[in-house]
Amino acid sequence: MAVTFHKNSTEIRRALARLRPSRIAVAYIGADWKDFINPNDLTEIIVSPTIGSNPRAIRDLVKEMTWDNVHFLDALHAKIYCGQTETLVTSANLSAHALDLSGLHEVGLVVAGSVSRQAQARYNDLKQLAVSKYPNTRKKVQALERLEVAWEKAEKRRGMKRNRAATTLADVPLFSASCVSPQDFDVCWYSYDDVKENIKVIRKSRPLLLNEEGKFCHDSMHFAKCDPVQAGRWMIVWSISTKSLPDQRTPPKWFYVHAYVPGGATEKRYPNLATYLGKDEPTATPQPFQIDDSFTKAFYEVLSNPDRFKAIRGAGPFDREPWSMRAMRAEMPGFLQALRAWYREHAASFKQPPP
Repeated sequence: MAVTFHKNSTEIRRALARLRPSRIAVAYIGADWKDFINPNDLTEIIVSPTIGSNPRAIRDLVKEMTWDNVHFLDALHAKIYCGQTETLVTSANLSAHALDLSGLHEVGLVVAGSVSRQAQARYNDLKQLAVSKYPNTRKKVQALERLEVAWEKAEKRRGMKRNRAATTLADVPLFSASCVSPQDFDVCWYSYDDVKENIKVIRKSRPLLLNEEGKFCHDSMHFAKCDPVQAGRWMIVWSISTKSLPDQRTPPKWFYVHAYVPGGATEKRYPNLATYLGKDEPTATPQPFQIDDSFTKAFYEVLSNPDRFKAIRGAGPFDREPWSMRAMRAEMPGFLQALRAWYREHAASFKQPPP
């Protein structure tokens, strides 16, 4: 029995090049997996469809080998690279993070003879377990889609941590044109009418928005078919009264469009559903600013002017014509100017008055 010890990522990488593995079991796979093995040598692979694996790499694997030869095992932690007569057993996943100059301390053993046969028998055991957990393509696709959602959330969370910069007027001249523009957010009303979600449409187009019981349990806004709503955009949403004015008992709040589902609501005039998953879910960009008491006062005083900003205000659910997001956006420059004017008038109330 021959055993060769490899003490770092560089030596493991060279061992892989010599071994030319045809079957691999690794916990995680990176987008750059082809940098370390030849896809033409690979006949099947077992990976964990959890957040350590890059979903784009898995889709790449499927293109190379089809779903029949890509197997999933959630709790997989072993790393076994099976060659024709030898096997590499190692700590290194199939990724640049493990096999390149990331600073991780990896080791590996290339074994032959009876130990290699034992290692490859263990690979076969893991494959049987994987097939029992994910016996068909449908289950594998569902697992990959869950991973893609989790991966996207993780990427947004990393971006949010790098860019988190929500501030109040006491910190910066918030409403100077260089700080906040009409392109940064929308302003939309909501009412407490009993508008129900179209569960059938949501289940078909965005099933992960439903809980295990098949129910929709998120904050939502409903829009007309012609409204240009976009996932990944911030809105300030406010409660409208029966007089089509702001209900000042309820402060405005931020609403982030995590998902947008055309036809996701049952209301005829506003059938499209925008969904906010909550403040603990990641966002692509931070809130443009914090909504504090001073902003709430300014917002409602400006918005309540009966002679201005009728497109932003609309008439709520009592209007004959549906509220229009395009008309609202046309009024946003003037609305922000009015907010700036309010802050200038009340500048003495703030540590740093806006310019």
